[in-house]
Amino acid sequence: MRKTLCIILALILSLFATGNAELKTVTVKWLELNGEEENGVYENKFLGLGFSMEGWSRDPDWMCKSDEEDSDKEDSEETIIDMPEYFMIQVFEAFTSEERKNVYITIQHLGENIGEDENEFFVKELMNNRKTFFSERGYENARVEYATVNIGEREYQGMASFLEINGVSEYSRVAVFIQDHYLVRIEALTKQEDKTEEIFQHFFELKDSEV
Repeated sequence: MRKTLCIILALILSLFATGNAELKTVTVKWLELNGEEENGVYENKFLGLGFSMEGWSRDPDWMCKSDEEDSDKEDSEETIIDMPEYFMIQVFEAFTSEERKNVYITIQHLGENIGEDENEFFVKELMNNRKTFFSERGYENARVEYATVNIGEREYQGMASFLEINGVSEYSRVAVFIQDHYLVRIEALTKQEDKTEEIFQHFFELKDSEV
């Protein structure tokens, strides 16, 4: 069954409704950005990464699906759409109920003049935003620090944060990188124990990827 793009369309409408209709548009291949899951493995060739889904679940409602029963149409069919420049979407999420683990991948188009050498700037921005968020809400038992994440042979810049609310500890580790004018954020979250590095061990590099 073909997936519809209701999440993306809602984002377009919200941007245009807030007076941003003059933004440039970017032509994208949705399936290329979104990745695909098959036989317990999620693969995103655009990012050059995969994720082993063993022991993990996905919310079937996180993406809208077509109400049409169109079994003759395959998801491999390219869906090409025009999106506002600087849009941000979530392309992957997964969770484990028992160990309270979550992982997300979001991508944001940054315009055509952004290079990979500006990655450090976005890491600092992410850290500053997280610190501001904690401070504004008066969280005293919280910290944010620079961290790196390894997936395969590649090391990614990023950050790690800790927060305690009502006796519950929350840990986050984020990998940040720029891929073809897109800012990519992979965030792993756990409660009570810091198992964020274990989550990143489920990721792997795609051998046939050009990334």
